[in-house]
Amino acid sequence: MEENNNDNIDDEKYSEGPLSLLKESVKTNSQILVYCRNNRKLLGKIRAFDRHMNMILETVTEIWTEMIKGKNKTKKLQNRTRTIPKLFLRGDSVILCVKNPNNTTYNKDNNKKNEKEIKKNDKKEKKENKEDEKEINTNLK
Repeated sequence: MEENNNDNIDDEKYSEGPLSLLKESVKTNSQILVYCRNNRKLLGKIRAFDRHMNMILETVTEIWTEMIKGKNKTKKLQNRTRTIPKLFLRGDSVILCVKNPNNTTYNKDNNKKNEKEIKKNDKKEKKENKEDEKEINTNLK
């Protein structure tokens, strides 16, 4: 009987706030996009999570950008992906979790579209970070 009571407490804890997205994703079996500390993104279905945002993900596509050195010392950015069937993600590496905006699975057909979105989001993120740094520096003075 105590187990049922604890389940209700957990349901109440995760019905609001940032963990409600994870709870909803587990129930609806929908994909989430996780931004990680190492500038990598994970797109997959969440199976379980805890209060520290440790997660077990399935059918995960890892997305990252690499700097490729070309001829004549030129550098070129290239988006890379790999598929991971099951993954345990430690919560301290999580920066942000969002619902999959396209609500589709990641495949090579929509790879170019997602690459453009990722580049656009990365530029926007860098710009916002610079603005935040400027604001912090002015507040410190």
